[in-house]
Amino acid sequence: EPYYYPPIPAEGNHLQVDDDGKEWLRVGYNYPIGQSTTVTLTSYGGYIEDMYGEHTFEVRAIDLQGAVDLTPHEFTYTIAPPVPKEEKSGVLVIDDEGNTPNSPAELIDSLYTYYVSSYDTEPGYINREEMNAFGMDGLHHGKSVIAPSDIQQYKVIIYHADNPTAEFSFWKEFEALKIYMLQGGNIVLSGGSNLKIMNQKCTDNGFNILEEYFGIPMNNEDAIGTVPSSVPFLFNQFFIEAIGLGSFSDIDLLLPSFNNAVNLGNGLQPVAYFNDVDTYYESEVIFTYGCRDVDENDPYAPTQEEYDQFNELPVALKKVTEDNSCYIFGFPLAYMEPDQVKSMMTQILNELP
Repeated sequence: EPYYYPPIPAEGNHLQVDDDGKEWLRVGYNYPIGQSTTVTLTSYGGYIEDMYGEHTFEVRAIDLQGAVDLTPHEFTYTIAPPVPKEEKSGVLVIDDEGNTPNSPAELIDSLYTYYVSSYDTEPGYINREEMNAFGMDGLHHGKSVIAPSDIQQYKVIIYHADNPTAEFSFWKEFEALKIYMLQGGNIVLSGGSNLKIMNQKCTDNGFNILEEYFGIPMNNEDAIGTVPSSVPFLFNQFFIEAIGLGSFSDIDLLLPSFNNAVNLGNGLQPVAYFNDVDTYYESEVIFTYGCRDVDENDPYAPTQEEYDQFNELPVALKKVTEDNSCYIFGFPLAYMEPDQVKSMMTQILNELP
């Protein structure tokens, strides 16, 4: 039996009936549901078929003399039925980086449109950063801003945070993404050294999405490593290519880059790699770190010790289960050769069941 918080059920002093027969639940200010309300299946009579569709929540004030506000506030919302895995189709691109010199918005948007241009349908787009700019994070108290009903129909979500040193909001979208994954969704996630911060946010909040769907353990704070630098982008610019494993081909760093800091050393610094894959992960390594050669005449080249430390570290993973296929990239795809990224993305999209 469900537990009904007082003053539910509406009866006695807790039931207010208008002259036209409309019934209201009278809630005292000190009752728990007077502070917050959780809508459950019992709110719709206990029948799931009654839950889907458009609903209106109304609230009005009433004083101790029984005088009521004649203009109640209304909130209308729609509960959409879930879209099963076999009915999902198309690609949704979620943009979660701001418009900065490290991530020029118009260029990156055009790149991702190009990456999926061989797919059989036009992609959908959501700009998560714009939602943040509109104050949506505050209105949602730091929780999911993206509605599950806006993403559930897509076969795959490509989520990019290609300003590789900037924190992004993937972890805040845990609820929406978790529902999407439970319904058989697939995710491609692109970032850089910012993945380490994001993983820590997931761990701090008990969000297991990276562990369950990408194979990255929550109990290992060193699961994701980064190439150190006292000034992001400008030192230790060792990454020049992603070395493909298995059926994946190598992907070169785009040079010259739209980011002048990359052009100074012809290499990329803020890249994430995955430690102890053989020990902790339930994933397949699909790309490794391609380090520039040791060269005493190149001021940006690594030492032999640095080369041995970073070369061939795992920088991209793939985890496939019965219901989901997920890919995570520790190098920002927008910084790589577009034709090669498109070829890889087409391969991934074609692999999805």
